[in-house]
Amino acid sequence: MFAKLTLRQLIAAGFAVIVTLMFLQYSLSYIGLKAGDDNLTTYQKFNDDSAAIAEMTVALLDLRVSVVKFLKTGDQQSLNIVLDNIGKLDKQSQQAIASTDLAQAKTILQASQQDISQYQMAFDRVAKLFAERHQTVAALDKLGPQIEQQLQQLMQQALLSGDKQQINQVFDAELNLMHGRLFANKYLLRNDAADASEAINMLNKAHNKMASLSAPTANLIEQYQQTINQLQQLISERNQIIEGTLNTAGPKILRSLQSAATQTHQASEQLL
Repeated sequence: MFAKLTLRQLIAAGFAVIVTLMFLQYSLSYIGLKAGDDNLTTYQKFNDDSAAIAEMTVALLDLRVSVVKFLKTGDQQSLNIVLDNIGKLDKQSQQAIASTDLAQAKTILQASQQDISQYQMAFDRVAKLFAERHQTVAALDKLGPQIEQQLQQLMQQALLSGDKQQINQVFDAELNLMHGRLFANKYLLRNDAADASEAINMLNKAHNKMASLSAPTANLIEQYQQTINQLQQLISERNQIIEGTLNTAGPKILRSLQSAATQTHQASEQLL
């Protein structure tokens, strides 16, 4: 076949083949480069998504650390830091959800919003319980000295009158009150229900001593007992929220973020 072609025809055919091959190579290169460019863009997007999830994770950890500090101190400065970190977590969460294109990761992040809301509501309740606790402790600090003052007045009256029975009653009531206040303070430090129970027991004894001797003093002792009961309820509810919600929702959110990060990382690795 080629033997019948002239030299000029052979050269022309050769150039045509070369041009065809070059065009084919260019087309294949273009397709490959375009696909590679698309993969690179997607890879960079996955990296950006991973960074957004990482920032959300940091915001969560900052919040949990600040919550632990508040639970130890209960002061206003620590509370302000927690509230600021809650705002930061909300912001990072919304940004992560908006920027993430991977369906699996976005679904996980959206589902974590419910746990984040639960965590925030639980902390709000704990913060209110702390405020109520401060008020209750202040009431105890006020009632204690008032009872002591009345007992001292009753003792002076008993000494002046020489009433030995009254002297013994007041003396016993003072000892019971001192022990009751001691165990109430121990309860505030240790949150041990046994301390609160012993404080109530000692105050009951003081109340019984004063019931027939001084109704006003007996009423104050009863108020002191009721205040301790209120304190127990506040601390019990606070501890239940901490154990039942804060200590469970926090790790659950973290696991969700780790799962979303893993999904994004695996998707990006498939492009390499």
